[in-house]
Amino acid sequence: MTPERIAEIIAGLAGPDVTVVTDQDIADALASIREQATELAAAPVTVDSVAGLETLVSQHKTLLAAQAARAATATLAERHAASLAELDGRHDPERDHIQHDPEAAPVPEPGAGAPEGDRADERKPSGAKAKDDEGDEGKRRPTRKPRELADLARDDTQPEPEFAGVVTAVTKVQGSVPGMSPGQELGSQENLIKAFREKANALSGTAAAGRHDVARMEFTYPPERVLEGTGEAANMAKIAAARQQGALTASSPTPGGLCLPLEVRYDIQTIGVTDRPVKAALSAFQVERGGLQYRAPFDALVMSEGMGVWTQVDDVADPLVPKTCLAVECPGVLEASIYSTYLCLEFSNMTARFDNEWVDATTQSSMVAWARFAENQLLSRLASGSKIILGTHQLGAVRDVLVNFDKIAAYYRNRHRLSTTQPLHMLAPQFLIDLLRADLAMQMTNASPAELFAISQATLESWFATRSINVSWHLDGLDGATVSGITYPNQWYATLVAGNSVPEFPVAIDTLLWVEGDWLFLDGGTLDLGLVRDSTLNLRNRYQTFVETFEGVAFIGKECLRLILPIIPSGAASGTIDPVAIDDTLPVVTP
Repeated sequence: MTPERIAEIIAGLAGPDVTVVTDQDIADALASIREQATELAAAPVTVDSVAGLETLVSQHKTLLAAQAARAATATLAERHAASLAELDGRHDPERDHIQHDPEAAPVPEPGAGAPEGDRADERKPSGAKAKDDEGDEGKRRPTRKPRELADLARDDTQPEPEFAGVVTAVTKVQGSVPGMSPGQELGSQENLIKAFREKANALSGTAAAGRHDVARMEFTYPPERVLEGTGEAANMAKIAAARQQGALTASSPTPGGLCLPLEVRYDIQTIGVTDRPVKAALSAFQVERGGLQYRAPFDALVMSEGMGVWTQVDDVADPLVPKTCLAVECPGVLEASIYSTYLCLEFSNMTARFDNEWVDATTQSSMVAWARFAENQLLSRLASGSKIILGTHQLGAVRDVLVNFDKIAAYYRNRHRLSTTQPLHMLAPQFLIDLLRADLAMQMTNASPAELFAISQATLESWFATRSINVSWHLDGLDGATVSGITYPNQWYATLVAGNSVPEFPVAIDTLLWVEGDWLFLDGGTLDLGLVRDSTLNLRNRYQTFVETFEGVAFIGKECLRLILPIIPSGAASGTIDPVAIDDTLPVVTP
């Protein structure tokens, strides 16, 4: 199946009429995705191959979700039909998975109390024929009528022959085998041996460590021998039908309560996102040599020589005072190196084979933890390359934040001779949004509720945008510390303990400010080895998944400021409180 066809199937599932996509379409698309993934796994690791694998993963999840949803709907329908059939006492040979032999001796239907017209359709003994069947000796006899609830009281139930379902097995090519296509049916033992031979010849003389699949045997069970993950009632009916049917016996009373086993939910909830807002806030560049050499900008604004005024008096003075000239030295070279962050998980082969939900859930959750780890690695490097300063606290949080950034932007633009249109970039923790909203909610004002209680994130960001400051909100945060005499608290929340009060916001916020584009993100590419097997892992019946990313940062500007803001969401404004009084409510944060 082509990638275009897979995209059409996924688009059909998202369309208004999902019936245009059949169950077979989904199954074929999943098989094609697995084949494409096998081919990409054998190819060299490149940006395109990794992007291709990520696309296949996304498509695979979408198709599996659609397949599971359809299976759940089918199971509910099956349980619904089975329950109704049991309630009205009908015996349905198809439902019970029993196939009648047309030549077998039929069981006579009960005739007591039945009208003559009903008994006329009773089955005849083997070898006999009905009057209306003359000339059709080989025709199948009419099946007996469904029994009603009243018939259950009669001793007329007889064992009937069991229909044994057939399990079929198909051997298909798995992976890349010379001269054969992935998914091709081998059909015979000779072809299977040939596939192994061709694969062995292709790998001879190469350092092809690891596992290389050649063929896969697929078993297909009939519906009556397939137990679904859900639908216990349907499963029990299938198990009962597979056993020899016996006479009905009266059931004894059972104690109250539930006697059925509880339903099992195999889905596992995963919480968190793998977004990388710190990485996105930087100007990204790909590096191919593991690092970057660069020179810092020349700060000409600190020049004390090489500039002056020459007047007519100076021109005739004796002796002449020469002009000054700045001797420019060769600048030093700075370096920024790539580092790697990795994620390695090890699973049992049995867990991966029989508990896909747990493998998927732990993989997704670990990616969330890895994203936090990688983001904090970037944050620590940005912070260490910045100049830490302490903000001032006077009023409520909104006013303090805006006033402090007005001050620092004024300093920055004046110190480095920037225009008001030169964009700066602020990086702050995401909980600052909630802190600012809380401060607005506590304000005493005549503003409408919408102006105080329905402030959107876009509105908050627009307050900075009018100051030519772009804002990025990161999801993580560094540990508290004391740097250059300034102490700040942890920039993250600890897990709440039962019985505790609602946690307060951190009393000081760690933020960064730089000229847009001064911080570079050095992208060394991502290496995703996927599934790793070796002899040691095989001895322990394990395998590993391994992800490693190569990245780094480089600051090519003059100055990055790390502004520690001591603020609380008090709603205080200059007309409602003495600006000095609220300082007593804050912990001491000294410069």
